[in-house]
Amino acid sequence: MNYLTQPYILFAIAAGFFLIAIYFLKDTIKFSSYTARKQLLTKAEFNFYLQLVKAVNGKAQIFCCVRVADVVDVKQSIKGRRRLQKLNPIAQKHFDFVLVDKQTNILCCIELNDSSHDKKDRKQRDEFLTKVMEAAGTPLLWVKAASQYDTDVIRKYLNAHLPIYFPHNPSKDV
Repeated sequence: MNYLTQPYILFAIAAGFFLIAIYFLKDTIKFSSYTARKQLLTKAEFNFYLQLVKAVNGKAQIFCCVRVADVVDVKQSIKGRRRLQKLNPIAQKHFDFVLVDKQTNILCCIELNDSSHDKKDRKQRDEFLTKVMEAAGTPLLWVKAASQYDTDVIRKYLNAHLPIYFPHNPSKDV
């Protein structure tokens, strides 16, 4: 009797190959819902970034899309479930830009406000971030999103909030 001509044997062999293939492809299937972003910054964020680089003029480094939890932390005295309740909201949000000095000490965080910040949930998010940053003692600067930015205006804005790092230079005024 030729076993390979029996339908149930062929079915069992095919099923075996199928299960082996699934075993080796399971990680590929599990992660197939992810895709690479084409750009890190939106067009408005990138336009601001270019002017921010000029305004900072090497006095600070600029990091983009930084998680709030990388900038502020929950106090060590808060433990367990309560710590997670405080950490989760900041772990799921990010700042558009963070300025740091040469030793990577955080100088300030910058958020661009486009029209989406007029929505109720975004206003609540912005209010939450403002309170978190006030509690942490780290400046949070809000910039209205625009199609173009003026380097001198950004420089003056930085000076108003961080005069030690960005001193006023009248010769640069227009």
